[in-house]
Amino acid sequence: MQEKNVTKQVIVRFFAPDMHKLKVTAKQLSVTSPDLKLGLYGQADEILVVLNAQSYAEAAAMQLTESGAQMFEDAMGDYSYGRGKGGLAYVTAGELMEARAYIAAGDEETGALLETEVKATKRGDKVFDFGDDSYLNDKVASKIEKAAIFDPNEATPAYQAAADWATAAAKCTKSEFGAAIKGFGEEKLYAAIAHGKFVYVREIPASKDAEKCAALTLLDMTRRLLIGAGVPYAQSCKAGQELEWEGAPAAAVQTRAPQAKAMQSQAKASKKSVAYSANDDEDDYVQKPKKKKKPSSSAGVSNKIVPIIVLVVLLVALVFAGYYLLNTFFFNKTGSDKDASTSSSSAVSMAQSVADSTTPQDGAAPADSTPISADGAAASITTDAPAEAASNTGVVHPFG
Repeated sequence: MQEKNVTKQVIVRFFAPDMHKLKVTAKQLSVTSPDLKLGLYGQADEILVVLNAQSYAEAAAMQLTESGAQMFEDAMGDYSYGRGKGGLAYVTAGELMEARAYIAAGDEETGALLETEVKATKRGDKVFDFGDDSYLNDKVASKIEKAAIFDPNEATPAYQAAADWATAAAKCTKSEFGAAIKGFGEEKLYAAIAHGKFVYVREIPASKDAEKCAALTLLDMTRRLLIGAGVPYAQSCKAGQELEWEGAPAAAVQTRAPQAKAMQSQAKASKKSVAYSANDDEDDYVQKPKKKKKPSSSAGVSNKIVPIIVLVVLLVALVFAGYYLLNTFFFNKTGSDKDASTSSSSAVSMAQSVADSTTPQDGAAPADSTPISADGAAASITTDAPAEAASNTGVVHPFG
């Protein structure tokens, strides 16, 4: 009898999944696919499901592992981040590179934890500055601290401090993502990622893997935001505003600094659609797109009046243009006719007077006397005058 000597293995990776749902899926798969062996491994909320299939043929073994991996991914949704050997840092770095985005840490503690996870991948230096342009740069670090701490004398809860430092890191470094972890040495850690107009904070209970879990949380929240999956295990608020933590003790929820409270009340009073922006370098506000309002009746009336006014103006301009053309061509033509007739009559009368003066009267010189030059002049005048009058018709030709 032929043995099932062909083995195939697939690793499916998850972060912070619903463990009960994961175990139910594993139990169902073990019943439906007895030739598929499952192994679950976990550390710092990162869960690996290892599927090993044994079959007579390679194709059959591959089919078993593929169907099993797909069943887990369908059941867990966005909690599954990949397959194979690539860890969460590798996958998140790939998403950042594809989006041409950058992540910056707000302080040295956060930067050191992120560096530990990212430096193992060759993609790390393309998405993380390792502090060169952020917390290790004195000038930038000073700006981050100034932007994150509203009042040095105020005791800010760790979750709020994480949100403020993440927001300041993104803003002061002009990065797409700002990261911060606060609450070291306390019962709980808080990991925060600022992106766009919002900041996301996750609470991590104290444990031996709490710091590693916080660093992986920063990477997973970044991955989720890049793929548009949302961050269901975190609480969020607008960047730069007070985070109302659900389940926090009453004593832990403290009022922000007076200047922050004044800015919020001023924004509400002015009724402007503004929100804090983690990426705005000039100021702390970004204008939101305004909602379209229905046009009022007065706006409709004004819209109807405007075309009428334009039409009236055009008609008036047309009347003035017509009057100008009429005055230029018609009245000039009439004046030219009058001038021509006057000139012709003057020429005829002048010729007549000259002719009368040269005509011999009774008792004048004999017929064989030599004519004076006035006769020639008179003759030229009397013969030329009709020709001049005939050519001067009074018609004006605009082109000569």
